[in-house]
Amino acid sequence: MSHHPSTSGVEVRLGFFPLAFLLLLCKPVIEIDGSQPMRASWGTTQVPVAPGRHQIVAYCPYLFFRRMGEAAIVIDVLPGQVVQASWSAPWLVFLPGKWKSTSTANLGAAPTVQAMSVRPIATATPTAPAGWHPDPYKRYQLRYWDGQTWTAHVSTNGTGGVDPAG
Repeated sequence: MSHHPSTSGVEVRLGFFPLAFLLLLCKPVIEIDGSQPMRASWGTTQVPVAPGRHQIVAYCPYLFFRRMGEAAIVIDVLPGQVVQASWSAPWLVFLPGKWKSTSTANLGAAPTVQAMSVRPIATATPTAPAGWHPDPYKRYQLRYWDGQTWTAHVSTNGTGGVDPAG
């Protein structure tokens, strides 16, 4: 992606401590706004996004850990702005990774950036209607949103159950 003024996007740098060179055998994963996981390469990955607030999650499958180092960052992207952020894999597999905003490329004010741990990501827009939605905790296929909060009612392949939210 170029840094053309009419293009908004996110430039994500994925890295690790050099002594953790075995991570070169694993492909890091990026999820933007709860989208389908996208396998990336170590180094810089550029993703076009619409202007607005976005949540980026990064992790790496490693040995028996499906989501090692899972962590999220929330960024605001202005029209025509490319926001740069870096994720570093943890030095111990059970720790979260670390996010930092490295800079913005060009065009206007600095973005609002908020790094956070991701266990779990349980966000929904206040305007989301009550109903069955993809489970933000990723333990089941669907979880019921009552219009204000996630409930304990879950479902996978049509089989209902109860699982405390959180």
